[in-house]
Amino acid sequence: MDERAIRQWANAYAKAWERSDPDAVVALFTPNASYRSLIFDEPHRGTDGIRAYWERATGTQSDVRVWMGDPLVDGERAALEWWTVMNEEDGGPLTLPGCLLLEFEGDRCSRLNEYWHLEHVAIEPYEGWGRIDGGGDTETTRAAAERWTQAWKEGWEALDATPIVVAYDARGGPPIIAFACSRIRRYRRLSQPLLSRREQH
Repeated sequence: MDERAIRQWANAYAKAWERSDPDAVVALFTPNASYRSLIFDEPHRGTDGIRAYWERATGTQSDVRVWMGDPLVDGERAALEWWTVMNEEDGGPLTLPGCLLLEFEGDRCSRLNEYWHLEHVAIEPYEGWGRIDGGGDTETTRAAAERWTQAWKEGWEALDATPIVVAYDARGGPPIIAFACSRIRRYRRLSQPLLSRREQH
């Protein structure tokens, strides 16, 4: 799958969501596809499972608008952001931004994992959202991503923001430093009771 094909797939996915069209959605997946909508839940499997999930999930939605970001493509795998604004029956306006991690067989998706966040207000994407500027060398990007994720792993495991802050471009400046430090402090505060109980046993 090249970038153009991924964009076509993503646009078809967005249109199917806006129309609440389960038939159009299942046509985008292989017959034995895995669709994990909540990362801690079991995936919806195959045509029947994906159809049932989509009928249930979109049946109470209206006025749906979906934006798709620029995809990152690596062979038969792709990642891209999406942003949805809609109304939910009995729930009012909602904004649902997220990220799709995709694997393909031919021109259809064989595996989908998604991560998302929900806000009970209608917010359109901010300027520059979903945009990936320029191309770049894949191996260089992969190496940088590995360094960055390793820094986050080290920082979280040590409850120390230093490796995380160092991993960011200096242009991120104080906001990045403040964010990383606040997240580490919050996690340290929340985890302390659990750590204390473990030490007592």
